Amino acid sequence: MKKAFTLAEVLITLGIIGVVAALTLPTLTKKYEEYVLKVQFKKAYSVLSQAVIKAQSEYGSMPACYRRTYNLVPQVCTNYNSLGVCTSVTQVDGSPIPYDQNGVRDDCEEFWSYIRKNLKIMKTCKNNSLANGCIPKYKGREEVAQESQVAKPGDDNYMEDYGEQMIASCVMWTKDQVHNVASSYVLADGGILLLSYSNDRNYSFAFDINGKKGPNKWGYDLFALSIRNNARTGQSSITQLNVGPGDCMTAEKGGKLTEEMIKTLYK
Repeated sequence: MKKAFTLAEVLITLGIIGVVAALTLPTLTKKYEEYVLKVQFKKAYSVLSQAVIKAQSEYGSMPACYRRTYNLVPQVCTNYNSLGVCTSVTQVDGSPIPYDQNGVRDDCEEFWSYIRKNLKIMKTCKNNSLANGCIPKYKGREEVAQESQVAKPGDDNYMEDYGEQMIASCVMWTKDQVHNVASSYVLADGGILLLSYSNDRNYSFAFDINGKKGPNKWGYDLFALSIRNNARTGQSSITQLNVGPGDCMTAEKGGKLTEEMIKTLYK
């Protein structure tokens, strides 16, 4: 006579499978989402890098629209806020930092016209990007900073003060700037390019690698980037500009800074 499983045994087995699935599925889902975002970041980074390289070639000369990856002169911080963030720097002898430490932005607007020509742009918003439907709702750096802190007992203004101090260290990517001021460009693949100034006179920008799809969070699918000059100290000429981490990088809880994401591309 053949033995068969009883109903109780089947139900117990199914229950065990259900518990194991409930425990492992969130982890597997999270890893899959991270993998998808990593692939999307790699694609976006490649597209942007190629656009900058090609724009440089078409520009016909070395544009001065870039951020240096090294200091032209030795620098020291002359002021820190209460959070320990440096808010101003000078040369060691107290002299101002050279005006061309990070290029000269006068030709940024023209250079960006070459970059945009090498991107497949479907929609443009010069002002009020959120209201005009070019971007979803993003958090500003001050909001991300506030959420990362726990208010001090009895200090009702602590959260607001913390956000303000973070902005003091770098004024870019505040809530007001992102939603109301920044120029934005929606690409054919859905990605969104955001420039920090409406007249496109800056080397720094942000990119939402999957557009409005979400999660629309800094450090997940939204990253601060910049046009970089990677020449080494002492070199007399620059060979090529590329894309690197941007100014005022921020990441919401669980996210990664731009420089961390770029490092994952080489692993």
